[in-house]
Amino acid sequence: REDGSLLPVAFLDMNCHVTSVRGLPGTGLCLLADAFKGLWFGGYTEEPYTFKILGKSNGTLPLLVADFLPDGDDLSLVASDVDGDLHVFEYNPEHPKSLQGHLLLHRTTFALGPNQVNCTIRLPRSVPASALPPPMADGSPAPPPQILILGSPSGQLAALTPLTESSYRRLLSLTNQLLPSINPYGGLHPKAYRLPEGVSTGTARTVGVETAASGRSIVDGAVLARWSEVGAAKRAEMASKGGYEDVAEMRNELETILGWSGMAYF
Repeated sequence: REDGSLLPVAFLDMNCHVTSVRGLPGTGLCLLADAFKGLWFGGYTEEPYTFKILGKSNGTLPLLVADFLPDGDDLSLVASDVDGDLHVFEYNPEHPKSLQGHLLLHRTTFALGPNQVNCTIRLPRSVPASALPPPMADGSPAPPPQILILGSPSGQLAALTPLTESSYRRLLSLTNQLLPSINPYGGLHPKAYRLPEGVSTGTARTVGVETAASGRSIVDGAVLARWSEVGAAKRAEMASKGGYEDVAEMRNELETILGWSGMAYF
């Protein structure tokens, strides 16, 4: 108002205990993480003034924080819970399992180990000009690529980075080739370490993938960061099987994406 006071125009009643609220500038969209009711995806409009929930996660998730991770026309909803698991959701009203958008699609879960993520921040990611996303459907330039920085109470930082389809396939192939070629720390199983608690490697596909609407997993940057531990001949073999022209191309992609010394998840 002219006197400097705020004019309430829309409101939303929440249920239990909201632990974080994040907005996406310029869109009117917001994410609300609840310690008992999981993830809520809301939207605000001015004509008429309306603030409503567009979709919610299914079941109960004790969330600590949630944030957006935009990538061109795609938008991922990332949330972290008290068990140290990172969840990726998607809002897709056209998918039959979403019940016309009322339920957010649970894409995947990635265990972060003993670290709980309780704060996030989105930052622009520097990429070569050749790797910039194509223009939007209306011809306007696409937003610059972003990276989601994850912070934990222990002081550890990690990064979640969106990948193109081609990069995802190559890096996933490279990860699967690296796993049997490197010595795991403490004899621990690298894949089992990233599974949610109570999920074994034998049931990982049915529990961790089929319940996620897309069947995609997060590529573990901590594994990719150890690519230099294998010999030159093995690197050449992995580059060939992964779809790279040579080892130099593979090294260039790893250095571009793993720009934080292996502190990334994809």
